[in-house]
Amino acid sequence: MSLQKEIDDKRKEIRTDSYSMSIILGIDFSVYSTKSKLIDEKLLKSRNEIAHGNYLLIDRDGYIELHEIVIEMINTFRNQIENAAINENFKRNNS
Repeated sequence: MSLQKEIDDKRKEIRTDSYSMSIILGIDFSVYSTKSKLIDEKLLKSRNEIAHGNYLLIDRDGYIELHEIVIEMINTFRNQIENAAINENFKRNNS
């Protein structure tokens, strides 16, 4: 199996797992699906460049913007999980 195929399979697996988890918990996944291009093109691309030892110039304003968006997404997801737990949405969606 090629490296690219393995990477593509992992991405699908991660997305599928995240989406499946959102369905089980009754979480609106559309909030995150609209950000997929941003995550793929900015966050993951930069992460991969650095992880593979490539030098990467980072624009300060671009970093701050991306940081704020990612933190907002994390906080939103945390709140959705907390609300789903309090409301016991997992019970309704698995019945």
